Parts: sequence; C-alpha cells; structure tokens
Amino acid sequence: MQGIAKAINWIGMLVLAMPVYAGHVVSLKEAMEVHVYNTRYVQEKRLAYENSLLEYDNFKKSLLPSVSLSLTPVSFNRSMRLLQNYNNGEYSNVEEYSNTSSGDLSISQKIAATGGTFSIGSSMNYLREFTCDNNSFSTSPMYLSYSQALFGGRRNFLYERSISRLKHDMALKNYCASVSTEQQKILTLYLDAYSCKVDIDFYTQAVDIGDSLLMHAKIRKESGRITEYDYNQIELQQLDNKMELEKSLYAYDSSIRQLANELLVQGIELDNLSIADFPARIEESIVIERISKNNPTYQSQELARLNAEYTLHQKRISNRFNANISLSYGLNQYAKTLREAYQHPDQRQSVSITLSIPMFQWGINRNKLKMAENDYESALLEQESTQDKFKEEIHDNVFNYNMSRELADVASRKYQLAGQQYSFAAARFRVGKIAAIELTNANKEYLQSKQNYLSVLSSLFVNYYKIRHLALYDFIEGKDMTEMIQISTKK
Repeated sequence: MQGIAKAINWIGMLVLAMPVYAGHVVSLKEAMEVHVYNTRYVQEKRLAYENSLLEYDNFKKSLLPSVSLSLTPVSFNRSMRLLQNYNNGEYSNVEEYSNTSSGDLSISQKIAATGGTFSIGSSMNYLREFTCDNNSFSTSPMYLSYSQALFGGRRNFLYERSISRLKHDMALKNYCASVSTEQQKILTLYLDAYSCKVDIDFYTQAVDIGDSLLMHAKIRKESGRITEYDYNQIELQQLDNKMELEKSLYAYDSSIRQLANELLVQGIELDNLSIADFPARIEESIVIERISKNNPTYQSQELARLNAEYTLHQKRISNRFNANISLSYGLNQYAKTLREAYQHPDQRQSVSITLSIPMFQWGINRNKLKMAENDYESALLEQESTQDKFKEEIHDNVFNYNMSRELADVASRKYQLAGQQYSFAAARFRVGKIAAIELTNANKEYLQSKQNYLSVLSSLFVNYYKIRHLALYDFIEGKDMTEMIQISTKK
C-alpha cells in the first residue's frame, strides 16, 4: 500500500510539472531580439520614433520652395451708406449690397545664408456692387518681396537647424534606449522564471532522493540503528523539499504567465541560459567611449545646452537695437473688366524698415536676459553632473560584471559538485556510513551552492544588459544597437 501511495504521489507531481514544461521553447536571445518588438511599450515608442523622423523631414522640406493658394470666393456685405447727391448736395442713406472675391498665389523660399524669406506671387480682387450694377477688378500680376531681421536672422536659422539635426540624431538612439529598457524588463521576467525552473529541478531531485532516504531511515529506525530524532530529521528535510517544490511550481507558473503576457506569446517554455558568448572582461574606458557616442542622455544634455544658448541669443537680440527690413516690387492695376486689369499694369515698389529700440521697461528685459544666462549656466552644470553620475554608475556595473564573469564558472562548478556530494552522502546514508546530521549538512550545502549560482548568474546578466543599455552597444556582437535595430526593423 505504501508503494502504491508513493507511486500516486509521484504521478501527481509529474502531472503538475507537465503544463509547466509544455510549450514552445523561447530562448532569452529570441525573447529579447525578436519578440521584444511585439510588446506594447516598444510599439508605442516606435510610433514616437516615426513622428520624430517626420518632424525632421518637415524641417528639411520647409527649406524648399513652398506654394500656397488663398481663396475667398464669397464675402457678401449688406450695409447702409451715407451718400451726398452731386446735383443738389443733399445727403441720403443708401442700402448697398456687394460681394468681394479674392485670390492669391505665392511661392516662398527660405534663404539660409541670411535667415530671410523671399516670395513671388500674383493676386486678384473682384468687387461686385449689386446696387449700382458695377464691377471692379484689382490685380497684381506679379510681385516680389523679401524680408529679414537686420541682426541675428542667420544665427537664429543656424540654431534652429542645429537643434533639428540633434533631435533627429537623438530619435533613433532614444528608440534604441526604449528597446533596451524593454529588454531589461524581459530579462528580469526571464531570470525570475528561470530561477523557478532551476528550483523545480532542484527540489524534484531532492524529493526523489528523499523518498528513498526516508524509506531506508524507517528500516534503520525499526532495527534500532538510528534514533527517532535522526529519523525525524530526515522526514523534516523531506517535508521542506516537498513544500519548496510546490512553491516553485506555482511561482514558475506565475512568472511564466507574466513573461508570456509581456511578449504577447502564449504557451512558451524557457531554454537554458548560456554565458559562453559573454565577453571574458569589459574595459571601463571602452564603455565610457561608447556611452559618450551613443547614449541619448548625453545628447539630451547637449540639446538642453543648445536650447538655453538659443534662448540666450534671442534675449540678447530683443534687449538691444534691431530692425526688420522688408523690400517689395510688383505690378498692379485697377479696371472695370478683368481683361483691362491685366493690359496696362503699373509698377509699384515699397521699402519698409521697422525699428525695435528698447527704451525703458523697468528692467524687465534685463531680468529676462539674466534669467537666460542663469539657465545657460544651469544647463552646463547639469551636463557636468550627469557625466559624473554616469562615470560612477559605469564603474559599479563594469566592476560587478567582471567579478560575476570570473565567479560564474566557479559557482556553476561548485553547484555541480555540491549536487554530486549530496548524492554521495545519500548513498552513504543508505548503507549506514554517515549520520543524519551529515546528510542534512550536505543538503544545506547543496542548497546554498544553488542560491549562490543563481545569484552570480543573475548579477552577470543584469549588469551586462545594464552596460549594454548605457552604451547602446552589444559587446557580444561588437555592434552599436542602432545598427542592429535598423537591421531588425527592415526585416
């Protein structure tokens, strides 16, 4: 009866474990390099990246000639007008009905060399007076105009171009950083599930060995070769292993569901983790070099500095003498018919200069200029502070990675040997060569070596992907993540 009960118990544990290991095997590499692009977070960041590309494309196209057409087909007016009679000089109110239609076609071009705007166009206005049955056409067959600021126009354009280019350069790196952030989240979920999987394997083996040990301990207790205390010690260890196995099964089920929900892939099974491709050592100087080149946080600080410098420039311009210059040349004509309005157009020219001279504003502009200077200095200080924090974080992550990489093989070998030693101890206990306390100590050492192995493995993966996230550089592939992500998105 006891043999049948144990068989039923063992079959029950297998039934619980079967759903855990059934499914499609997904390696960590596949999860982080293939399924990561299906997550909602990355899809959202992908849309933001596309908007950044479109924004920069719009800026480049704004430097090309733009054509605009403005039409006002109907502008109806009903009003009372006070008119004087030509013959007798009497005044009278006349009800007037009229409609005005207008159209304007223009081509504008931004002049990068000066920061001004050049335009060429043609316009027409048509007035229909219903009361007196009269038509009037006012046309400008062609007009040319140019306008710009006397000081600072070109420099404003250069700032705008630099800011747009920097935002464009940051767009891909920000997207890469978002993908890397999601990869770190996937890594955490994968490691949690993998840790539970290792626990399941560990406690399944421990329960299997424990059943055999408990049976031999009972025989030896009944024959008087061990005390009831020793027997209870073996049984307590077996009960602990069974409890931990049940906990591991439920923890694995929970963690694998979280991973599957994040990847939007159901029915997955974990693959074994391997560190064979990991670099034997990562140099801190190389990481710093890659971070200064790739990390968008560095560029965001540079963008903040550039924006502050641009604002400072604008405040300086607004706090001193400046002028807007506008030149125009064109043709115009007024006539009763459309044909006559285009037959003999007159020339027209105009020059306008608008001066801006700050006089007395109770020091408001001076305060604004000082605020802009303070913002610029603050941007420089923040940039230096960010670089110092990066260096500290880099040092810690690189140190922890290199240490974990050196300890990984040792921890793995120790875990393997501890398992063998526990198996040897169990065999020796069966033949009465060791006491129960020695067997318990072997089990504790096996358990401790497992925990150390998982801790070192987790530290190795976490620190590597933190370094990879900061540098946006894959040290295994030897490539920038921007190259890898561009290749992945094209596929």
